[in-house]
Amino acid sequence: MIDTPLCNHPALFLIVIEDLLIREDLRQAIVESVPFAEVRIADDAAAADAIAQNAGSGLTAFVSADPALFAASPLAQTLQSVGANVILTEAWDASDPVPRGWDFLPAPFTSQDIHAILNRAPTDVAERRTQRLPQ
Repeated sequence: MIDTPLCNHPALFLIVIEDLLIREDLRQAIVESVPFAEVRIADDAAAADAIAQNAGSGLTAFVSADPALFAASPLAQTLQSVGANVILTEAWDASDPVPRGWDFLPAPFTSQDIHAILNRAPTDVAERRTQRLPQ
């Protein structure tokens, strides 16, 4: 276990990644870092949306999606409305800024990379809630 802002609090993590090996590695790294974590895996955006709608506060979502397409998605709207910390894992031009104040975990990533991003998460939930996605 590492000392993260989340390590002493119940937290819900949502993984929306198709690759079975990647999502299992991610799940294991989260559990190692945050012993009180509940990790939910969604096979698609609709399942992820249902989990997020019932999550309450303290949700961190790891999502593999094209940032531009994701920004306009219903899942992005739901995650924004519940104040979730969103961490995108899909590659795009590294010179582009991470959209909407979301975090980015570049692939390929290691357990140490996951620990490092969890150490930053959640950043400022109140600030994230004020950011609006395009309608």
